[in-house]
Amino acid sequence: MLRKLIILLLSLFTLFSYAQTGNLQNLFVSVNGHKIHYYKLGNGRAMVLLTGYGVTSNFWSKDFITCLSKNHTVYLFDYSGVNTGENPANADNINLMANDVHAFINQLKLNQPDIVAWSMGGAVSIDLVNSYPSDVGKVTLISPLLPDKAISLPQQPSSELKSNSDILNYVFNNNLYRYDKSSLSYYESQIFNRNGPLFTTSKQRDLGKKATEIWVNDPKNLANFNKVKGNMKFILADHDTMLDSKLQTKMIDNSSQIIMVNSSGHAIFYQQPNLVCWFTIVK
Repeated sequence: MLRKLIILLLSLFTLFSYAQTGNLQNLFVSVNGHKIHYYKLGNGRAMVLLTGYGVTSNFWSKDFITCLSKNHTVYLFDYSGVNTGENPANADNINLMANDVHAFINQLKLNQPDIVAWSMGGAVSIDLVNSYPSDVGKVTLISPLLPDKAISLPQQPSSELKSNSDILNYVFNNNLYRYDKSSLSYYESQIFNRNGPLFTTSKQRDLGKKATEIWVNDPKNLANFNKVKGNMKFILADHDTMLDSKLQTKMIDNSSQIIMVNSSGHAIFYQQPNLVCWFTIVK
């Protein structure tokens, strides 16, 4: 009972802290026959954030989101089944995830919001822009999953992770450059919402893995990417061990704006939150 009370008080404190700076709202909307969870905070031009494989919107960097919300109304989008208690729908198909984002934008009557997408969210954004180009404004992809068979997808841990610290150390070690376990408390403090689930269920992860494997191996997605990449901005990490930034750069070529962030891993917005924020909002 006491533990539940402490967790409740911590959750209320987190929400109160964001309410003072960004008017954080914890919301749901029905799209395509199922419920979508999202956070809304800040003021200004609408900006929709799409997260990566295996994580929820709670996992974003607090400093990165706070920076974006100073001049934007930020919507942190969760894919179907995430943070809703419902069984995931469309979780095994990137194009259907993009359809959910399209329906979300229409349902909330957002006027060509900017899109900021990380990792698997990059694939969702590519399909969104290809299918619904009039939906969106500026599109920024951070360490994105791109459609190429040579892309190596993230691997599951080789041994069981028993504690919360084990899980976070594993995730940060794979996503951050030169991560050391002694830094765990600092990076844990940077999590947007530590009191909600940070990672999706094993079923959702399995479906997400299936979706990404199918998507990267479908040649039509490479053709679609080549059609839309010229209208996108790419922020890449020079030490990305999850997705190969050199291969990404080669695929993007000179038709788009590429920003390479030094001394950073896959989750660039944790190691360089204000710099990535600035690169995201600058024209």
